[in-house]
Amino acid sequence: PTPSVVTSRPTNLGGGVQTGAGPMVTPARVILRLPPTRTLAAAPTLLSLVGRWVTPVISELPARTSVTSFIRIKGSWRSLGTSTTSRNGALSIPAIKMTKAGNYPIRLTTKKGKSFFLQLAAQKR
Repeated sequence: PTPSVVTSRPTNLGGGVQTGAGPMVTPARVILRLPPTRTLAAAPTLLSLVGRWVTPVISELPARTSVTSFIRIKGSWRSLGTSTTSRNGALSIPAIKMTKAGNYPIRLTTKKGKSFFLQLAAQKR
């Protein structure tokens, strides 16, 4: 999937996380090279830089499936929105920016209730 230019206003989710980049911002695509896992403990990590808008791209999910993305901030899961996987099982989740370094767990949940996990690690330059 190819993300388009994001034109929504940024939303602060708290804990150093923002979604929905500002006008005319084109987030960088960051691609998870390993498949997401069924448990958070075994979740692969996707690297990003603090302060950079990114669109995480995840593959090896069920094809043509509606998936809701969540990010864990201070112990609570916050929704990032719902997207549909491609015919090849690839998914681009909404643009996100971390303003604080750290590991941010992400949960992808299908309509049928299956969950997949990865972590977004925001590092300082």
